[in-house]
Parts: sequence; structure tokens; C-alpha cells
Amino acid sequence: MKPPLVVMAVVITARRNVMSSFGYHAHVAGLLFFMALTADANAQDGHRMSPGGPGHSGSTATPAMPMSAQERAEKRFPQPVRVGDLTGRLVLEPSNHQTVIGRVAGVARTGDAIRLVVRYGGLLGFGTRTIAVPIEATALLGQFVQVVDLNADQLRALPDWAASAGVPIDAEDRIRIGLNRN
Repeated sequence: MKPPLVVMAVVITARRNVMSSFGYHAHVAGLLFFMALTADANAQDGHRMSPGGPGHSGSTATPAMPMSAQERAEKRFPQPVRVGDLTGRLVLEPSNHQTVIGRVAGVARTGDAIRLVVRYGGLLGFGTRTIAVPIEATALLGQFVQVVDLNADQLRALPDWAASAGVPIDAEDRIRIGLNRN
């Protein structure tokens, strides 16, 4: 049998008054308390979640083949960008610190590959060297270019760039570069 409509209205009104008097924090605290009790009960009963979730046997499948640099770059939603808009941008290191490690000096084509020519390292212009970073290893992060697929050691190991090693791409041409949402 359903309760009369008047009784339901009184219950709803009473619940609203309780919410306004106790406020949001009391409900959150109650929810956390309930979750803690439930977790305690599950742990005592020996119920454990396997890493794969409910119904997962715990055995791991063979790991997937690592993606190539090109496949990783495609997952960053490459966008067309005018080369002239990249020139002069600051380049960030491949870590969460986002320290500036250089500046884009230009873009060049070497065979089928496109490379960002970067003035790398140094202090106040002294000790700077020019390197070529594969476009697949970079992404736009706001007004910056961030190296995403090379670590600091790999960047240091890149050879010095010689202008004769590639063909410069005109500032009005467009290339595709991925986006980073760090």
C-alpha cells in the first residue's frame, strides 16, 4: 500500500529542513563514514578486488606492442600550424617541471621526416647548440612547444644540426603538430 500523498509531502519537507540545517558537509561525512564501514566489512569477509576489476581472473594478457613515435603523435590530434608561427616559440623539457630548454629556430625537412630546429641549452646565449627534434616527439602546449617523447638524456645525445642536413620549410607553409593538454 502506498503512503498518502500528504504524508510523502511531509517527509520530503522534513528532509529538506534536515539538509538545510546540517548542510552539505554532514551528508558528505555520512557518505564517507558509510564507505569506510563498507570497505571494512568487505576486507573482513575476504572480498578483494582484483586488478582487472570484478570477474577478472588476475592473469595478465600479453602486453601490447609499443607504439611507434608516429602512432603516438597521431593520438595527439595533429593540427595544421603555419611554420612562421612556430619559429621563436619557447621549447619546454619533457617533464612536468616544464623548464624552458630552448627556442624554435626553424623547421626543416630531412627526407620524409620533418624536424624542429631548436637552439638548445646554454645560459644567456652562451653554450647553446642547435639540434633537430623530430616533429613526432613534440606537441603544442599553449604558446609553447613541449618535447614529449624524448627524455633529457636523449635530447643531449642528439647531434648538432648542420643547415646542410635538411631543407628549410618556408614560414608560410603549414605542417601538422600534435596538441598536449598537460
